[in-house]
Order: sequence, then structure tokens, then C-alpha cells
Amino acid sequence: MFKKQLGISIYPEHFSKKETIDYLNKCYKKGINNLFMSIIHFNKKEKDEILELYKYICVNANKIGFYIILDINDNALNLLELSINELNFFKKIGVSCVRLDSPLLPKEVADLTFNESDLDIQLNISNNDNFINNVLDYKPKRQNLFGCHNFYPLKNSGLSFNFFWKTTKRFVDLGIHSSAFVGSNFGNKGPQNYDVDNLVTIEKTRNLPIRSQAKFLFATGLISTVIVGNQAMSEEEIINFAEVNKIDKFEFDIKLDKNLLVIEKKILDYENHFWRGDLNEDFVRSTFTRVDFKDEIKTNNIKIKLNRGDVCIINKNNSHYQRELIIILKDNYTQLGNTANYIGSIKDYDLLLLSILQGWDKFKFRGV
Repeated sequence: MFKKQLGISIYPEHFSKKETIDYLNKCYKKGINNLFMSIIHFNKKEKDEILELYKYICVNANKIGFYIILDINDNALNLLELSINELNFFKKIGVSCVRLDSPLLPKEVADLTFNESDLDIQLNISNNDNFINNVLDYKPKRQNLFGCHNFYPLKNSGLSFNFFWKTTKRFVDLGIHSSAFVGSNFGNKGPQNYDVDNLVTIEKTRNLPIRSQAKFLFATGLISTVIVGNQAMSEEEIINFAEVNKIDKFEFDIKLDKNLLVIEKKILDYENHFWRGDLNEDFVRSTFTRVDFKDEIKTNNIKIKLNRGDVCIINKNNSHYQRELIIILKDNYTQLGNTANYIGSIKDYDLLLLSILQGWDKFKFRGV
């Protein structure tokens, strides 16, 4: 797993220069330091005005400290009257990396990684094909080669998780840093001339809170940079998104029962929860709490029927397993009877995160 990074996308044509620069400063101060921009959607009529605007934003974003990724294709290069080998133009305005929206031949991509401006080259991951292997056949400068998924404005058009996993793993297994997009539930601007909703890579993350989306992508262990696809996040979203950088284990938001015992609160806040390696299909088991805590667990908040995402602690009615914390994995689960105290329920928006938890994964809870 690579070091985590956070990024934003901006579309300066939809905002004043001041609004854009203010947004960049707010985000950078919170530790968000990657910037995605795209020039693949412009036409000849817009060329001169847009080019000057993007130059201005790039230069200023570079001064702030952003690593700038610019999405280009043949059309964009033709508008700028540039060949693919004239990348120094982008370096001069502060761009750090060019993303090739439409691929070249594998040898051309490999050769581009040796460009004299030392710009990074980013390839589209969202096609599960052998293109990256073909590029590597031609011995590119690997430290300059990166991968990035698409985002999908159209509802239900985002990648399935299984497809996302296969195509991203292809890159990661080759040691290539990979990026993907999450969507702001507040911003409604993208590269289109009309308002858009969440610009996400994986369909199942669409409309989830931005913190949960980012937690999920990082928890896959495949993504090193998470970028917000649409502009602009709310103040609250900026804070929540930035905080994900500090999360070093699975973090589940949980709605707690109001009548918890003191010992139950201590067990919930335990710092060494992990799913023991001998997995079962019914519930996640965190067992070291049986060793590190000694108090008796009185019966409290008994629920005979439990559902996926419910968190419980085994009580004194099952003395051998008393103090063990479990997370239920099935709906309408009734096998625990009166041996488990109900603690609370993982929020619906974090159940997706629960679906990729594996044995030995560490986790914690955040009361909301």
C-alpha cells in the first residue's frame, strides 16, 4: 500500500478566479494537495479564453503547492497546436502530470515517461485490458508512470466493485500508484455545461457521505490517491474529507444505544479491535477484549433479533466468551438469544465498508 493522498477537481470556467483560488487555499490548508483538471471538453471557440484562464489557475495552484494533474487527449493537443512530444508547454504553467484520456501506442507511452520536462504520465485504469503490460514491455521510466480511474456522471454507470477490483489490482500488482474518484454531495459542477451530481468511480459509493466514500476506497488497499470529482465541497465536507488522511484502520460510524454500561463503552473504545483470522459467516469477532478487560458484563439491552451491522458484546450468560465484541453479518439473526448485549448499529452508509473487512483487519468505531 502506498502513502495516502487526497485531491480535488476544479472547473474554473464555472467559477470566478477568486472563488477558485479561495477554494484551493481552503483545501490545501487541510492537507489536500492533489489537483485534477481537464481540458478535453473544450472547442475552438473557447480555446483562447479558456487557455488563459487555465494558465492562470495552474500557475497559482502550483505556487500554493498543489501537484497538478491535467487530463488531455488528441483533441486538446490539436486545439493547443501541440504534438504529444511537446509536454514542456504544460510544465511551464505548473502541471506536474498529464493524464492520457485516449491512449497512444504502448511504445509511445513508454517513451513519454522519459520526457525532458520529467512530467509524470497517468494512464486510464478503467479498462481491464493488457495495455499497461504492453507499455511495460517497452521499459518505461516506471517512477513516472501512474494510473487513474474515470469518473461517471450518469447514475448507475459507475464501475461495479468486482470490476474495479480486477482492473485496479492489475496496476497495483505491477507497483503502480492508482487513483480514483469520490463525489461531493454539495458541489454540482463538473466538465459539463450543465449541473452534475456526484462524479464517482464506483457506483456503490454514489451519494454516500464523502468521508465514507474515501474511507472505502482507501480500505480496499488498492488506491493511494482519492480525488473529489465535482466542485465544490462544502466547508463540512472539506473537513470530513481531510480527516480521512489520519484514519489508519477501518472506521465504522455507529449509532449507539442510549443505555450503555461503563464497561461496554470502554470495550467499544478499545484500541486493538481486529477480526480474528479464523473467520465465520455469522459475525466479526474481536476477542482480545476478553483478555484485556476483567469486569463482569451484566445483561443489558437484549435484542433477540439482530441485523447486519449490529454491534454486540457477549454478557455473563456466556461466561467463557464474556466481553467479546462482535459485529453481526446477517439480517434477522436470532442465534445469540440472551447472551449478547446490543451496543448500537453501524450506520447504513458504512455497511459497504463492512463488506470488505477481512480477517486480521483492525477496526474502530466513531459514535455519531
